[in-house]
Parts: sequence; structure tokens; C-alpha cells
Amino acid sequence: QASEFPWVSANLISPGGDAPFPPQITRNIGTLAVHVIGLTGESGLPEGYTVLDWNAVLPKLLKSLPESHLTIILSNLTSEQNHEIAEKFPEIDIIISSDKSRGTVSPTLYNQTLIAQVSGRGKYLGRLACVYHPDGVWQAPVPASPEALRKRIAFIDEKIEALSAASSKHASEEKLRETQFRRKKLLDTRKR
Repeated sequence: QASEFPWVSANLISPGGDAPFPPQITRNIGTLAVHVIGLTGESGLPEGYTVLDWNAVLPKLLKSLPESHLTIILSNLTSEQNHEIAEKFPEIDIIISSDKSRGTVSPTLYNQTLIAQVSGRGKYLGRLACVYHPDGVWQAPVPASPEALRKRIAFIDEKIEALSAASSKHASEEKLRETQFRRKKLLDTRKR
């Protein structure tokens, strides 16, 4: 609770039986009203905490909210559960998921809900740029300029080189440790 950003969860229950965080926040961004709802999955809960079934919580919460331009869910439910939510609730525009069984996945459209998957624990930070359309239908983004694409490819190439170098170094260190272990084992055998 010491962080400067708000925490939200519509279904997390503390050991005392109360909700430790508000179920949602509403932010006005320019002229847009945006609801952000949190849904917590069952894995990795602190001791004594429980989660309510999102099927019981989410419909009531959505009905209680005033109309908005965008409704976003922050979820660490499973991918299957997120797809089910997108199927049942067309009023949800975006689901930002952190399903621990998956890594970062490019945004996909499911029943007119944009679902983006990020890696857990800050392993990857990114920016999801969306253009708001009042009709509520997601449209393909305008392609990047050739120069922007060249810069992005150069950036990715640098990352691949750095990862390859780190991987090679790690493999060499591992091989050295293995050789030293075999040498020590051989010396120990000779001493007997």
C-alpha cells in the first residue's frame, strides 16, 4: 500500500473478510471517462487471502458503474477465463492480462475486446498505444514509417546480440565448471 499508484481488485478478500482494495477506479483522461477494474486469480495469494469467483462479482460491478468511454480490466486470471469474460461482456474494451503461465503476447482481438498479455514481475515493460474510436470498434493501426521500422529492427538486433553474448558467456562458464568438476573427480579417484 506504500506505492504511489492505485491498487484495484473486485474479488480479493483479506483474512478479515473485507476487500483490501477498491474494486475499480474511474479516471477522466481528457474528455474520456475510463473505468479500470481489477480481477485477481487464485495463484500466489498471500496466506489467508481468498478470491471470490469473478462470475459472481463482475456482472454486478459492471451494472453498478456509470456509462464510460472505455472499460479496462487488469487481470491475472487464466487466458481461458479472460476469453470467457470477453465473450460474456462486450462492454469491456480492453483486458490487460498477466497470466503467469504465459509470457508477453501481442494484443489480440477477441469478440471486440482487445486482450494484451504481459510478463509478470516487471520482466517486460511496454506501451500499448490505442486510438479511441467512439463507435467502439477496434481498427488496425496505421503502419509505422519505414524509418521507424528500421529503428525498431536495429533496436531488436541489439537486444538479440546482447542476449546471444550473455548466453554464450553463461554456456562457457557452465562448461568450465563442468570441466573443473570432472577434473576434481578424476583427481579424487587417483588419490584413492
